[in-house]
Parts: sequence; C-alpha cells; structure tokens
Amino acid sequence: RALSEVDIVRMQRVGQSEKRLDFKSSGRFGVGMNVMYRYCDCPQLLANNRLHFFDLTRRFVAKPGKSRGRQFTKVRLQENFPDSYLPFQVKQIA
Repeated sequence: RALSEVDIVRMQRVGQSEKRLDFKSSGRFGVGMNVMYRYCDCPQLLANNRLHFFDLTRRFVAKPGKSRGRQFTKVRLQENFPDSYLPFQVKQIA
C-alpha cells in the first residue's frame, strides 16, 4: 500500500513503534528506520510527491523546536533546489 501522512510522521518517532503488537505488520520492530539513521545523517524519502528529510539530530533541515524533519513538494524542490532533486529523477528506458 502507499505511504500515508501518518506513516511518514511515525518514521520520525525513533523507538516509539505503535506496531509492536500488530503481527501482520511489516516494520513493527523499527529496524529499517534505525538502520537508515545509523548510516545516514539525514535520510531522505521521495513519497507522495514530496521529498521527506528525516533529521534525527535536528542539525540539517529541522526547524528549532519543531519535528525532526521537513518535507518539500516536488515542484518546490525542482524550482528551488534542483541539485537535491536530481538523484530522484527517473529516466525512461527506450
């Protein structure tokens, strides 16, 4: 299934999984996100026409006193930060 806005918010909550007792759910142990945070300072995810930045340490894109991340629409990212959007562009195979 597609990611919902709630899914994105939950990804920012390290160690606070709400799915621990949901045995049908994938990701209930939070291992995938914890690995991302272990190997990346500020992981990024392109989903729902937005680029989501997960800033666990609040040093890169998070605003002071706000959540541990930020999101930018694809349009805003392409217009204002084309270099950041470039790795996410998919080229058509002829």
